[in-house]
Amino acid sequence: MRTGEDTPAVAVIGVAFELPGCADWESLTALLRHGRDAMRRFPATRAAATGVTRSATDRDGGWLDDITGFDYRYFGLSKAEAELIDPRQRRMLQLACRAIGHAGYAQGELAETNTAVVVGGYGGPHPSLSDLLPAADRRLGPATTGSLHAYAAGRIAYHLDLRGAAQVVDTACSSFLVALHEARWKVARGECDSALVGGYELVLGALPQHGSDGMGVLSAVDRCRPFDAGADGTTYGEGGGFVLLKRLDAALRDGDTVYAVLRGSAVNQDARRGAGLTAPSPQAQTEVITAALRDAGISAGAISYVEAHGTGTKIGDPIEIQGLIDAYAGIEGRGPAVSSVKANLGHLGCMAGFAGLVRIIAQFRAEEIFPTAHFEQPNPLLGLASAPLRLADRREPWPSTSTRYAAVSSFGLSGTNAHVIVAAPDPLPDNDVAAADAQVVVLSARDSAGLRAQVQRLHDQVTADPAGFDLAAAAEVLSVGRAHFAHRHAWVVHDAKELLDRLTDSLAAPPEDRSASPDPAPVVVALGDPGDVTAEDLLTVADAFPGVAEFVAEAERHVAAANWTSAQRGLVWLLGAHRVLADAGITADLLLSHGVGATAARVLRGDDDLSAALAADPGTPTPPNAETLRTVLADLADPVIIDLAPGSALSALLAAEPATTVESTPVHALCRLYLAGHQIDWRRVLGRAPRRRLELPVAPLAEVHCWPTVTEAIALAAAPTADTSIAAVFGASTTTASAAPVAPSATQTPAVSVAPTAAASATPTTPATPAAPYAAASATPTPTASATSIAAAPTPLDSATAESVADIVLALAREVLKEPEVVPSDDFFDIGGTSLNGAQLVARINERFGTDLGVLDLYDYPDLAGTAAAVAELVGETASTPTDNEPTAVPAPNIPLSENTPPPDEGPLSGQQLAIWAADQLDPDTGAYNVPAALLLDGAVDTAALTARLQAVVARHPMLRARIVNSPTGPRQAIAPADETRVALTETALELTDRTAAESREELLDRLRDLVAEPLPPDGPPGRYQLVRAQFRDGDQQILLLTFHHLFVDGWSWGLLFAELGSEPGTLPVPERRYLDYVTDQHALLDGPTGAELTTFWSEYLSSTRYVPLPVDQDAGETSVGTKESALPIDSDRATRLRELARRERCTLHTVLLTAWMTLLRQLTGEQDVCVAVPAAGRKPIDEPVVGNYATTLVVRARVQPEQSITALLTAVRTASLQALDHQDLPTDRLRRIARPNSADPLAATMFTVTSGVEPLRQLGPEGPAVELLDVGQGGAAFPIAVTVLEYGSQLRCRVQYDPTMFRADTIHTWFDSYHALLDRLAALDPNTPVHTLSIGIAPAARQVPAAAQDIDTSTATAHVAPNSALQEQLCELWSRYLRRDRVGIEDDFFDLGGDSISAIAIAAEAGANGIAVRPRAILRLRTVAAVAKTIPERETGSATTAPASIEAEAHTTVDPTPPQLEFLSRGVPNPDYWNHGVRYTLRRDIDTATVERAVQALADRHPVLHAHLRSVEGRWQLLTIGAPPGITEFNVTATDPVDLERQIHNAATELHSTLSLSDGPVCRAGMFHTPTGHDDQLVLVIHHTMVDLYSWNILTEDLSALLAGTSTAELPSPSASYFEWARRLADLIRTRPDTLDAGYWLDRSWGDGMQLRPVAGDSFGIEGNTGELVTEFPTPALVSGLSRSEQLLAALGVAMQRWLKVRGGEVAIQLVGHGREDLFDDLDLGRTVGFFNTTYPFALGLPGRRTRADHAAFVAAQLRSVPGHGFDFEPLRRFHPDAAVRTALDQIRTPDVLFSFWGTPAFLSDERDGALTGADNELVGRDRPADLPRPAALEVYPRLVADRVRVQWRYSGELFTPERILALAEAFGAASAGPVSPSHQNTGVAR
Repeated sequence: MRTGEDTPAVAVIGVAFELPGCADWESLTALLRHGRDAMRRFPATRAAATGVTRSATDRDGGWLDDITGFDYRYFGLSKAEAELIDPRQRRMLQLACRAIGHAGYAQGELAETNTAVVVGGYGGPHPSLSDLLPAADRRLGPATTGSLHAYAAGRIAYHLDLRGAAQVVDTACSSFLVALHEARWKVARGECDSALVGGYELVLGALPQHGSDGMGVLSAVDRCRPFDAGADGTTYGEGGGFVLLKRLDAALRDGDTVYAVLRGSAVNQDARRGAGLTAPSPQAQTEVITAALRDAGISAGAISYVEAHGTGTKIGDPIEIQGLIDAYAGIEGRGPAVSSVKANLGHLGCMAGFAGLVRIIAQFRAEEIFPTAHFEQPNPLLGLASAPLRLADRREPWPSTSTRYAAVSSFGLSGTNAHVIVAAPDPLPDNDVAAADAQVVVLSARDSAGLRAQVQRLHDQVTADPAGFDLAAAAEVLSVGRAHFAHRHAWVVHDAKELLDRLTDSLAAPPEDRSASPDPAPVVVALGDPGDVTAEDLLTVADAFPGVAEFVAEAERHVAAANWTSAQRGLVWLLGAHRVLADAGITADLLLSHGVGATAARVLRGDDDLSAALAADPGTPTPPNAETLRTVLADLADPVIIDLAPGSALSALLAAEPATTVESTPVHALCRLYLAGHQIDWRRVLGRAPRRRLELPVAPLAEVHCWPTVTEAIALAAAPTADTSIAAVFGASTTTASAAPVAPSATQTPAVSVAPTAAASATPTTPATPAAPYAAASATPTPTASATSIAAAPTPLDSATAESVADIVLALAREVLKEPEVVPSDDFFDIGGTSLNGAQLVARINERFGTDLGVLDLYDYPDLAGTAAAVAELVGETASTPTDNEPTAVPAPNIPLSENTPPPDEGPLSGQQLAIWAADQLDPDTGAYNVPAALLLDGAVDTAALTARLQAVVARHPMLRARIVNSPTGPRQAIAPADETRVALTETALELTDRTAAESREELLDRLRDLVAEPLPPDGPPGRYQLVRAQFRDGDQQILLLTFHHLFVDGWSWGLLFAELGSEPGTLPVPERRYLDYVTDQHALLDGPTGAELTTFWSEYLSSTRYVPLPVDQDAGETSVGTKESALPIDSDRATRLRELARRERCTLHTVLLTAWMTLLRQLTGEQDVCVAVPAAGRKPIDEPVVGNYATTLVVRARVQPEQSITALLTAVRTASLQALDHQDLPTDRLRRIARPNSADPLAATMFTVTSGVEPLRQLGPEGPAVELLDVGQGGAAFPIAVTVLEYGSQLRCRVQYDPTMFRADTIHTWFDSYHALLDRLAALDPNTPVHTLSIGIAPAARQVPAAAQDIDTSTATAHVAPNSALQEQLCELWSRYLRRDRVGIEDDFFDLGGDSISAIAIAAEAGANGIAVRPRAILRLRTVAAVAKTIPERETGSATTAPASIEAEAHTTVDPTPPQLEFLSRGVPNPDYWNHGVRYTLRRDIDTATVERAVQALADRHPVLHAHLRSVEGRWQLLTIGAPPGITEFNVTATDPVDLERQIHNAATELHSTLSLSDGPVCRAGMFHTPTGHDDQLVLVIHHTMVDLYSWNILTEDLSALLAGTSTAELPSPSASYFEWARRLADLIRTRPDTLDAGYWLDRSWGDGMQLRPVAGDSFGIEGNTGELVTEFPTPALVSGLSRSEQLLAALGVAMQRWLKVRGGEVAIQLVGHGREDLFDDLDLGRTVGFFNTTYPFALGLPGRRTRADHAAFVAAQLRSVPGHGFDFEPLRRFHPDAAVRTALDQIRTPDVLFSFWGTPAFLSDERDGALTGADNELVGRDRPADLPRPAALEVYPRLVADRVRVQWRYSGELFTPERILALAEAFGAASAGPVSPSHQNTGVAR
């Protein structure tokens, strides 16, 4: 056997207890030290709170004061569910949390760890809570699980997320000690890392009485006197707690406080050694004690104290003492002292051993052994004269000078014995407790009272030993080792005395609300000039914060600390201090920077690395701008300002701002942020776990009274029998009849309410669905009403008169939520509010006050007080808000919606019924609208009784007797009299005898579904009642199958029917309200103003929607009509994460699940405008007790946009859902006519239902058989796919019903695998993450999108800052010239100046030509000259530019054509040689033809693409580097009439165009035109478009002009990378690393008809010969901050398109053209490369819908920025992706009808250049394409900037558009751009 030498010791590191009269160590020690007991009469307050009746014969006991308190909100429970959980389990849950806190840990630190939970079972005959409930409530799910003993451990493990074993040990009185033994071994063997061990003992139900004890185990005087001569038995005791265990070596390593060490333990059984099953055995007790000593590895003589079982019985005590004497025989000395805590606390049953262990620990702490209460003289039967032990009859010291050992025994009535050896912890060495520096000490609690109690306890602890209080360790535990709540204190202190002063001040101050705002204040971080930070300052902070230490260490790697300048020290200080905030999880809403702070800001943004920042010269900054500071702060409400450089110039400005709170040091900043409500990641700030886990106060939970309605049996029960009393005390499980609670008879009052709460019931949290309960295809919220609650329409409350609107609103909220403790400051959605009960609340408010609130309005108010104030304002009353403790009642409203006398027996159909009737007429032979319930019956069935029960239900509900009849005015419903209706219960047999019932379960369900699917004709009986006998190999089973037509029954109705089937038949009144009353009201409502308003809302809400089908499996394989189903559950871990996401985002679980579903639909269909059908209950409060079909189907519509954040999408779905729910009174038939006029398509391709609170029927009547609800779905599917998610307790049961003729089963499962993956990503990702990251398998967002500014440099936000170096001057000059600005400052923002990617390329190219190495991406990312200049290395004087590439290097090279070249070649044009660009220049002076020829040849040599070839070789195009040189033709037009000169040049240029050849060359020609006297000569250059793009003309024009002016080739700027090298590298990259680029934007959406709106029909765009052209102009609109010019104009086009197409919302596919010079390779600069780079790609341009222009422009900009690689990626992947499927998918995207290309102001068209050429024109330079060339698009839009105007060239197909039609679009475009349109000219025919 293992002994103490080889068994790892296990430490007790946390203890929490709740014992009679003792809630803490101080009160427990006082009770034990003075030998007092806690026996008393049962407390009157507890009796009143729990419904117990006291009497004169009640026994005294160790009773607890209150067992009803519970902080259910802390554990995420509803009050309704919490009330049904046994109080033992509730108290255990809270005590487990306290034990963890007592150990110095936050619960989150143990979450997800291998921590076991072992509970001592409360297995006595005391009733569980469920035994005390009324029969109806006892069948509820929470009541069942709430009293299952197994849940005692599982519930703790679930709520605290502890992943070790969770088990309950029940051995009667020894349960806890056996559980401790089991847990000790689990920890010692490494089965778990730690373990919670505990339990709870309570007496529930009728009170124990005197005169009922016939065996002498209960004391006649209700006092336990262990081992005393006057002992006459034991007494009752209550209470419990938990200890937290850990291996001793691990505890010492982790700095845990050790309260006791478990050294050994043993368990054995009396077996047949006793005189009977309940009689103890001294031999067995001796053996278990000896075994425990052996396990501990110590001798009996080492034990100083034994905590005996000590029940105080005359027989039991001598037997126990004999066992001890035998075990301790032979030891020397006085022997151990023996006592029993039962004398003080009574017998705690299963927790008796826990009370003993806690006493031992209390004695360890006090260093003394306490006396035995009531002890006077020993029992003479003990035989102590020579015994090796003594009774503890007095206090005696027990110093810690040596190791102290104790032992504790528990002997169960079950015969199971346990003994544990416990050692006191070794004294800790003296530590230096002086804090090294200032410490942040934080306290928090759930409410104000708890916070004040925390302050008091910490005050008392510090007061007890100020000198020994370890302040630094305490600060660490109170931050890292605690959960943090809204009510908060925080102080920065330097020693214990200062902390004590702060605590004293807090206690002396009047009570105040210390709760932090749920929306923390915005954070402003100021980075100024820190002044002279010393090295000591840095080292001090680095010692405290590891994040600072990392920056210090990194800086030292670059520059030795001894050599740091003041600026460098300041920089490291700022970066380190900011790192502390970042580690804390704080993100600044505004970052201010100035001086050295600006350098720090660049490092934080990633613009500079630390090395460059340390090397930078900070210079002397200009003073910060006060006006800028004031402006940016004005947008933030009450910000917390963290000034990390106090004393700087920026600090002075901040101090001058009114009402700002400024903190400086990291510790002060953390303190202030904590008080402002921010959640601080203290563990990351500290960088480690606390070094010492001190014992410190734990925040009490905010308990509220939580008790259900219980049966009157508690008061009326007879006194228990003797056997019951014995078992009750000793905790044994018995089965005597008297142990069960007495059920009330039919004549008794069924229940007595003992607390101001409603009967517990499950609250529906989502709209009801038109189906059955969970057995049906779309499970619905089924209201679980008690027998009395469903008899009449619900009333808010039925007592006092309301005092104010606020009183009434509060009372209504309490009623809806079943939460009597709701107070005005509660947020409706934080206390169980959902969309459905929100709709119920709003309906009640609107009924009561005549208001028109919507569910969405509830989200606008922070709490119920805000809701009440809004209602009061609407009704013209000043809201007088009750206090949080003020009782509130409201009278029941009495507002009938219609007259009900006399009750009609026939009437028209409701809108819901009409829609179903019409669908049924179209397809009458299906059971699509059958809603069933299949109840598996446990046991024999009395058919007659069952029929009678069903008959009673049918008699109560008219709609169960209704049928449809035809009339001249259409279908009507007629109701048969109750006395003429007979239920026909038919019996059906199913033979499944070849297998057992378990093996045949799925086949049984399929057979039942076949029965359900049999049609129910609307003109026949509304229901079918079948008793199915299923015959299996192992016996028969009976199923009650109820099937109703959805015309008459909805899902809500099933809840009513279940409640009645489970109650006494014939005892319920008939509801006064009838369904036909509702129909009358509905018709009146729809025919009035409300109906018109509903129609208007839905018409606008569904405007431009269309039915978007899901992709169908062509080989689905099924041909028969029907429905298939699959269960696809959502596991509990995933469900927990989703609930947490819903809580964080202030939405419902329904919203989260629906959002993920809509995201999946977007990925499946590619459609961003997603519509999903959802069910709604459609009931007002007055209709809730009525059976009928109120359910309606709504549509939730939301745009799922890839670029929006997850939070934004959740908000959009929530808003859309609630808007639909607010307008649910429009029935489905009318909704269909609005959404799908003249169409048979459904409202949406999918129906999505989430239901909560479903409590299925569990028993047919109080005496009937138990039942199980089977999942048989419904008869058929009304949608291609219907998804139902049932929230059932902690589970989420998901099921999909689908059309097998459309989808294969594997497709459905694949989609739902993706859905589950989406749910996981949704829960795991930061809510600010863009939605496109949810896409399964999609690469990250687009590369190299210019980052938004992350800070505001207050020194230059508005002022011009001149350059201060030659480099900056050169860059400012370039920016000024290319951006057409009079001057540019070094801090001016590139985009605010009008810059874009084209101008960045041009600037970078010219800079490179001048020897300045800068890339376009640097300009786009850094955005200011100052920032760009810092990235450019110093140039050496006289350094030469790079020599031009040699043409020989390109000789005989063959490469793949580039993607834009291949795009043109793939069009299959008749004559690919004829597709050119031409530019005409005017020569500034006379130049001879030979000079022109040499210049053109030199130009081609510099840019080899000008003599390249494109040839098709064996069906594959190749780009060859060497071809025919450019030719030049001389034209003498000197004799031409000047009037005809333009035409002559045009015709000659056309000849040049026609002579180009792609395959043989040349691809470039020049024409020299000698013109008449008085006219300048002209030069025309024509180049095939596949060799040159518009940007290339900037380079060609500049080079050619210089060459003609006499500049040598060597003097020209060097060409950049070769076009051929680019082509080769690009093709290789895509083929070998296709993941470098991203096709997700195009592959994840659908393109084509039905997806985007089209301005034309058909697939042909016409030919060039029929092209018309219009040129318009309007003033250039002002730049909008944050938008580029192209984004601005494209958004304007979207506005114009919406007006032009006369639609609202939707998308238009646009073919966008970009420059294509993507910066993919660091060693390839394309700034001065000539070639054809243009990238074209499809873009889904969203039309504005109802957005404002500003919002739409921002939306379009966000859309554009979400496109991968600025659209570049499309063509390369389309041409070169190695996966043919990807290439095919991209190639199948149809070319959009509209082409949009914006090029800003092409530089070559400007005359602002030196050289020989001027007057460049690219518009009238010959016919550059043949008349039969297919057009690239139906409409081409080419805007460009000309001076201060926008000139737009509109090229369109004359076959498809009239000139007037295009002019209308042009005018709309001008108007959308905020400028009038002035047409310049309009032509028809060939444009050039």
